[in-house]
Amino acid sequence: MIPTFSWDFCRYGLFDTLKTKSVTGAISNYVLKRDDFIRTKHPMFSFAIYGKYAQKLSKIDCMTGWSNISIFDFMYKKNAKNLIIGKDYKPIFTFMHYIEQKVQVNYRFFKNFKGKYINDQRIEKKVIYQMYARKENIFNTLVSTLSEEYDEIMIKKKCYNKRYFNNIYFGIINLKLAGDILEKDMRSEKKLLFLAKEN
Repeated sequence: MIPTFSWDFCRYGLFDTLKTKSVTGAISNYVLKRDDFIRTKHPMFSFAIYGKYAQKLSKIDCMTGWSNISIFDFMYKKNAKNLIIGKDYKPIFTFMHYIEQKVQVNYRFFKNFKGKYINDQRIEKKVIYQMYARKENIFNTLVSTLSEEYDEIMIKKKCYNKRYFNNIYFGIINLKLAGDILEKDMRSEKKLLFLAKEN
């Protein structure tokens, strides 16, 4: 499962399953050109999927990309491992937004986006999808990110491992365990996730 996220639907009101490029790196755009990967349906938070669950996950069509019937929820329940290459995970850990929506944090809200959707059968239709978006009056130029303490807790709980090969970062995270740590913190202590200036 490789994330093939795109913001075209938010910005321009258009998502084409076959033609809309991913913003999540060269590997994601490479696999979108292959016939053995299937792109999931959400216009903002799609994945290119190959293997055992590809057909099942390709049928998921939830309005909100981080809901309890989303790809993120599937990964959580299946104890999926998230591999990150080349950049520390904390500023780009999209999975934390799934936990934020699960907890219903007060600095985000459900925002509707309308636009044209073109599926892999080349059928066009007008659709509405949602994002659990951050509130501008709270954030402005701030984004939610994770503290160094989260690293320490995850390493102690044996759900995070990181290595460097030829000075390139590789991190692997057990999403179920990592999500449980974040959820507990968001519901109580609120010290692992904080606001930082957007680069």
